[in-house]
Amino acid sequence: MKKTDGKSIKKNIRVLAYTNLNFGDDMFVYTLSHVMPNVHLVLEAPSVYKEVYKDCENITIKKVSRLQRVKRAVFSRISIINKYVISRYDAIVYVVGALFDDNDIWKEYIDTYGLNKIKKSLWRYFYNEKTPFFLLGCNMTNVRSHNYIEQMKYMFDGLTDICFRDNYSYGYFKELPNVRCAPDIVFNYNCNNTKKREKSILISIWGPLTVSDDFPQMKWAEEFWDDYKEFIIKISKYYLTLGYKVEFVSFCKNEGDENAANIILSEGGLSDVIPLFCYNGNIKEVISLFERSQFVVGTRFHSIVMGINANCVVYPIIYESKTEQLLNDIKYDGLYTVLSERDTYNIDRVINTFNSKKIIDSSIVKKAAANQFKVINDYVIK
Repeated sequence: MKKTDGKSIKKNIRVLAYTNLNFGDDMFVYTLSHVMPNVHLVLEAPSVYKEVYKDCENITIKKVSRLQRVKRAVFSRISIINKYVISRYDAIVYVVGALFDDNDIWKEYIDTYGLNKIKKSLWRYFYNEKTPFFLLGCNMTNVRSHNYIEQMKYMFDGLTDICFRDNYSYGYFKELPNVRCAPDIVFNYNCNNTKKREKSILISIWGPLTVSDDFPQMKWAEEFWDDYKEFIIKISKYYLTLGYKVEFVSFCKNEGDENAANIILSEGGLSDVIPLFCYNGNIKEVISLFERSQFVVGTRFHSIVMGINANCVVYPIIYESKTEQLLNDIKYDGLYTVLSERDTYNIDRVINTFNSKKIIDSSIVKKAAANQFKVINDYVIK
């Protein structure tokens, strides 16, 4: 039995997560480790994750084989297929974000495999009826039909607990007894907000619009790349001329962030004056970027969450409905840019937001976010 801080770890929990070296997704597991320090978490992931979570004594990494990665691709983020005997675990926890999307990819899965077969595969490989299964931190995007909602209700039947991270998603399923809602899991992480630097700005770059062949669901964003690029360049140059320290952060190389950031730096003539911090498992370093920044211009969803966590002034750039749903839930009444709406690419919006010095009170949302773990805590402390 492993020990943490001198205490025996009583529960053995298998964790399912999106393991593609994406800072936001990796923060789910990192936060879970901090929230449940006396629980042994077993994460199936590539071996690089041993380095990512090296400081988390309660996390064990089970390496994913090439064959398992091929199997995983069949169901993408809907299913992480494996043949481990799951009865050895006290519970299964799937920490995830934008898992459910009513798009053509999902329709293709249904047409190819059938809903019943997909459900059976999940039951066979994910868990059994005796092992509690928790789906935490998820949300719905692009709901296009009532039929899709009915399909999801069928998929949810049998799960122990489903906690959405926004009221929009929860609204579709609120009548189900195993469905709840609480703000994003990462709000449970406590930042050190004593490190703020004067005149410091952090800009989160979103890259899938430059590699949409690999992410067909983001194909729509290609036409806005030039607008987005020029907008980021304009913001950067404005604050540089005022003597601010501007930094870029890439959350996920595999999803194009690093490539997009380098293009912006190069074409804007900014490579020598703006440092680019690339997430490659260096989770503490990226956290520290938010802790020391005054202002966050965030496109990545979790750059906004972390900006709020770290008591920064935040200017959101919305690329997907999940960000809008978050802002609605926290009653954000400030300015923002919508990636697909060119008339919102206005630098005056950014300037006015920063000059307002308005910081979103994180205490209320953090208190509510603790409810993500309300049900699983009952199992852990038994």
